Amino acid sequence: LLPGSQSNDILHAVESRLQEQYPFQLTEKDPVVIMDGRDESVYAWITANYLLNTICANTPRDTPTYAVLDLGGASTQIVFEPVFTSDARLEEGEHKYDLVFGGKKHILYQHSYL
Repeated sequence: LLPGSQSNDILHAVESRLQEQYPFQLTEKDPVVIMDGRDESVYAWITANYLLNTICANTPRDTPTYAVLDLGGASTQIVFEPVFTSDARLEEGEHKYDLVFGGKKHILYQHSYL
């Protein structure tokens, strides 16, 4: 992990490069940032399950999804869609992530360990 000033220098260099070399528009406020582990894990879950055809628009609703573990150099993320056999449900809290993707609602458990 880099000190804040070094991280900011890198982010500004990336932003400058994108603006100078590529034709797409960036947002005005903070166009290049370090992604939060919570979002990183959910995006990894979406990617894996989309590629494995478990969350596509034509996938049956009862298709089970895959868990994702992201083991990084300084952090680890876990995310999965719990399956309950009764009226139990995932309690509210930071670990709960409500996601609508492909017109379907997914209630995910996610946690980022840093």
